[in-house]
Amino acid sequence: TPPDTTIDSGPSGTVTTTFTFSATDNTGVDHFECRIDGGMWAVCTSPVSYSSLTDGNHTFEVRAVDTAGNIDPSPATRSWSVDATPPDTTIDSGPSGTVTTTTATFTFSATDNTGVDHFECRIDTFNWQICTSPFQITMAASGNHSFNVRAVDSAGNADASPANAAWLVDLPPDTTIDDGPNGVITETTVNIAFSGSDDIGIDHFECWFDGGNWTGCTSPYSAAGLVTGAHTFMVRAVDTFGSADSTPASLSWTNAATDWAQIDAGGNHTCAIKQDGTLYCWGQNDQGELGDGTNTNRGAPVQISTTNDWATVSAGRDHTCAIKTTGDLFCWGSNNQGQLGDGTNTSWRNVPVQIAGVWMQVAAGDAHTCAIDSSNQLYCWGSNNNGQLGDGTSVAKSTPTLVDSATDWQQVAAGEAHTCARKTSGALYCWGDNLFGQVGDNSGIDQNTPVAIAAIPDAAQIGVGSRHSCAVRTSGQLYCWGDNSKGQLGDGTTTKRTTPTQIGTASDWVQVTGGLNHTCARNNSGQVFCWGANHRGQVGDGTLIDRTTPTPVSSSAAWAAVSAGWDHVCAIQISGALACWGYNVDGQTGIGSTAGKSLPTQVGTITDASKLTAGYNHNCIINAADSLYCWGENTYGQLGNGTNTNAASPVQVGTAAWQSIDAGSGYTCGIQTNGALYCWGLNSQGRLGDGTWTDRNVPVQIGTDSDWSQVSAGGAHTCAVKTNGLLFCWGDNFDGQLGVGNNFDKYTPTQVGSDGDWAFVSTGDRHTCAGKTNGTLFCWGYNGSGGLGDGSTMSSNVPVQVGVAADWIDVAAGDNHTCARKVDGSVHCWGANFDGQLGDGTNNTQKTPVQVGNDTDWAAIAAGRWHTCALKSNGTLFCWGDNPFGQVGDGSATDRNTPQQVSGGVNNWLAVAAGDDHTCGIAGDAKLFCWGRNNYGQLGDGTAWVPVPQLIP
Repeated sequence: TPPDTTIDSGPSGTVTTTFTFSATDNTGVDHFECRIDGGMWAVCTSPVSYSSLTDGNHTFEVRAVDTAGNIDPSPATRSWSVDATPPDTTIDSGPSGTVTTTTATFTFSATDNTGVDHFECRIDTFNWQICTSPFQITMAASGNHSFNVRAVDSAGNADASPANAAWLVDLPPDTTIDDGPNGVITETTVNIAFSGSDDIGIDHFECWFDGGNWTGCTSPYSAAGLVTGAHTFMVRAVDTFGSADSTPASLSWTNAATDWAQIDAGGNHTCAIKQDGTLYCWGQNDQGELGDGTNTNRGAPVQISTTNDWATVSAGRDHTCAIKTTGDLFCWGSNNQGQLGDGTNTSWRNVPVQIAGVWMQVAAGDAHTCAIDSSNQLYCWGSNNNGQLGDGTSVAKSTPTLVDSATDWQQVAAGEAHTCARKTSGALYCWGDNLFGQVGDNSGIDQNTPVAIAAIPDAAQIGVGSRHSCAVRTSGQLYCWGDNSKGQLGDGTTTKRTTPTQIGTASDWVQVTGGLNHTCARNNSGQVFCWGANHRGQVGDGTLIDRTTPTPVSSSAAWAAVSAGWDHVCAIQISGALACWGYNVDGQTGIGSTAGKSLPTQVGTITDASKLTAGYNHNCIINAADSLYCWGENTYGQLGNGTNTNAASPVQVGTAAWQSIDAGSGYTCGIQTNGALYCWGLNSQGRLGDGTWTDRNVPVQIGTDSDWSQVSAGGAHTCAVKTNGLLFCWGDNFDGQLGVGNNFDKYTPTQVGSDGDWAFVSTGDRHTCAGKTNGTLFCWGYNGSGGLGDGSTMSSNVPVQVGVAADWIDVAAGDNHTCARKVDGSVHCWGANFDGQLGDGTNNTQKTPVQVGNDTDWAAIAAGRWHTCALKSNGTLFCWGDNPFGQVGDGSATDRNTPQQVSGGVNNWLAVAAGDDHTCGIAGDAKLFCWGRNNYGQLGDGTAWVPVPQLIP
């Protein structure tokens, strides 16, 4: 009988190489024989050990031999694996060199032939500790640091040469400007004091002034021989490790100038561009809508950035967007709806944030923005709860969202929650909030895609107020629709109109602009008329009486442009001088104080204003040199000058060249001459279109396209048309104002439908209207007041055609009303009319367009929050609607429900822009005037409110 062999102990999946064994036999075991891996049997004794074995799998066998020579026929067997190779550890990512944050995150990995069991990490000279990837550590302070990591495999082998990384933590210093010039000054020499702090010590300071190089400097810094215009000084501290402050302290001011070109009145701020391409903003700034890097209200214009290449600016309710001559679009101010278009929903930006793309025109509404790129495609972003972005949704967008595929959009205007836009053919479309009929489709239903406004197939210019819209037709007739509670439609009533209603019988209108509850318009003779709410003097006729028909602004000046803000108005004279009037509590009239004005009051001495826009409480203008200036409220950075300080007089927005600008609610959007679209200011709901909710106080390009042609900034959403006729909207979409077929906010431009024949767009507070090249007009978004013009009060998140007319050429969307202009020069308004913003002589809501009077010589329209303005072909300007701050410009604070000629003696207006409660206009001599509410400095003259045009210095 052979023995039976047993292995008692030995390796089993380990690196141990010692075995013990035994056997049983009836006669006794004589000896054992062992072998490894099938080798030769050899006599062995227990225990037996083996060494120098290679890595890998091995087999041990042992058999007993008894005294009779019988050999165990089934030897005991044990298999195991030998692992003597340590793992190899690699650091895959982590800080290196010099970093400016105390938090370090490392990722690491290792390779091993049998597998890694765990990792061990060590920081500096501390003990090893078990760790996992990623591994994060926060250092206490600046200094040199090292990180080591080693892998340990399942056999217990540790990496003998751990991976290591070394880096230097150098927290940058912080720099503060302690004293220096501010706002508009006359001194030619300034001294600026500054200081810095750092945890390891300041080595030296470096200063930068007006585009020069960074050079070493000491405090105080002296600059002498200052010329007229905007100036910017920056200083940064450099610590002993050589790290410079990554956010230098910045100070901007303006030496008095007289060359305004374009203006836009926002909610409670105003922005304007000078002839030399510099941008100024003033007024309310709590959302950074002035763009000067602060949140301080400015009662006088402050320059936005140091560039002189601004082309157009648009001031929304509390954000601002402006476009440079390169087509770069910047937005700043409130961004809670993504209306800045920078892809975020950061609450606000107080410096301009560029919105990628090449833009031609931008319109900032209440919390949305719209812009047209160099391909004539229209994009909108920001708030979209009423469909004001026109992308068929009610979802806010924080980056420019294509409204549709059309490539023939020409102009866009943004109201509180609606948008209107026109195409190259003059076709008018509106969308968004339609509660007051501001879309103009007679539905009263919010529309979230562009709705053709058939009644106005030949719009030449559009202007929207908060809840009303206006358009000037190629015939010079002015039409308004939407909210008319204050007579802002100008039809002599306070009845809302849900379809375009001709305002008067004149056929010489060239521009219209809408504010909160008032409207202003300019005729081809340079006269500016305002109407609607006038409790702030926004009608500009020297009274506080609401006007329901276009009322001449009390000024003998000839005006080149006018823009109505929320409760204030700013306008540019033909001479280039800038004047504002109306509500001024935030300095939105830019006259250097917070006193309201019911007559046009000069903002500085601007004499070359060419384009303007009025946002919620801010305005922006572009001058003859394509420079952009804004003023008024700057809470959200909507002035775009890198601060959040209100500016009571125009401040330049950088140095870029701009071709169009539109101010929304707390934000502004503009298109530079290169077609790039920029938005800045409030970015809630993504209204700036940069993909964020971050407010921007400097222009932020929306996307990278350079084919935007027109943009409109509304309440919290934006829409823009590209040169190829595509329409995009973004921002707040609660009411479907983006027109994209849903009610989700969009933070980047979202195309509205697939049409490529959009010509222009205008965004209101929560609705949008836009026109097509075939002359049809569409509105969408909020429609509770009939602002969509479709005859209903049902909101729509897709464009709804306004009637069947195909002769619309311009549209302006206000808060909840809409006005549009037809080819024959008639203006029709619809939507909310509680302040007479429809201009039809009533305070009755209109769900379809109602003509404002019988005149057919309207040349342009602008809709503010509850007021409307329109220009006649003879240059006279009329406003109507809400007027508690004089935003109608007829010298009173009485609401007007018919167009009232803007007082002040100016009869040659070239442009008009209506903000929330203010209005601005450009006279024939290129001088800029504003009137209405001035609580954020949006009138540019420092008073509280002015009911007649005030020249903007």
